[in-house]
Amino acid sequence: MNIRVSKKAVMDFLDNPEYLFLDFDGVLNTGKYQTELKMAGKATSDQFGPLFDPAAVDAFKILTDRYPQMKIVIISSWRFLHTPEKLREMWQARALPGKIYTVLPTDSLTNDRAEEIADFLRTHKRPADYLIIDDEDVFTPAQSAHCIITNPFHGLTPELLLTGKGPC
Repeated sequence: MNIRVSKKAVMDFLDNPEYLFLDFDGVLNTGKYQTELKMAGKATSDQFGPLFDPAAVDAFKILTDRYPQMKIVIISSWRFLHTPEKLREMWQARALPGKIYTVLPTDSLTNDRAEEIADFLRTHKRPADYLIIDDEDVFTPAQSAHCIITNPFHGLTPELLLTGKGPC
């Protein structure tokens, strides 16, 4: 699987992103870390779900440190399992960087992330800059200019953020 980033490097093409649309599985919850935990005989989850890869969280921290004003919008399927309050509780309990601004509603008739993000942006008067991080390439051509598509085994990596290239 290839990792695609729409421009050379995230850190180069973002001016002042207002929103970050964030998926969990394949981004922060990686196949690599889950395999490492299983091989070591360690717990792979907590009361919230699968544990996040510390390396992916460190990469995410690079982004939140660079853009502290960026509002994190959760687009993960975890929103169907947990209330927004529970996701915020997880965020705090796991000491994740940044702060959840909101969680996309779960009452969409289409369950189509691209459409849900477009609706969110229309409702919020479409910001000039935003970023989507997901392991699935399900976005519109216009949204693709704002996407980082990760390899679900490796998730978000510093190399991907800094160079636009990461492990395949």
